[in-house]
Amino acid sequence: MPISEIQARLFFDSLTGNTKLPKKQEIRYVKSPRHTIQVDYGVYMEEIGEVLGCVPNIFKLMFTDPVLAWSLWTGPATAYTYRLTGPFPWDGARKAILETKDRIFAGMAPDGKYIKQKND
Repeated sequence: MPISEIQARLFFDSLTGNTKLPKKQEIRYVKSPRHTIQVDYGVYMEEIGEVLGCVPNIFKLMFTDPVLAWSLWTGPATAYTYRLTGPFPWDGARKAILETKDRIFAGMAPDGKYIKQKND
């Protein structure tokens, strides 16, 4: 689903003329009877993010928002990353990124709740 969302953003952004699509020679496609639609998630998301102009500058974030930069660098890859900047950013993207690990651990908890232990 994350790939579909960023592809839809690219499609509609190109329809409105805000984003120019790469030339046919630059588009990655393997002519093969098998596996023609498989992509590497991270690489593909970055490629489309660069075309859209929504890849966050982690180096800049290290100075302006080090907590978010650390989470982007060391945490799981999420589609929220591409909602921080660029066309149609989402105000809740930062919070969603920072809470990703909590949601993962909540899914593994027997009661479905995950509460961080506070150091006393």
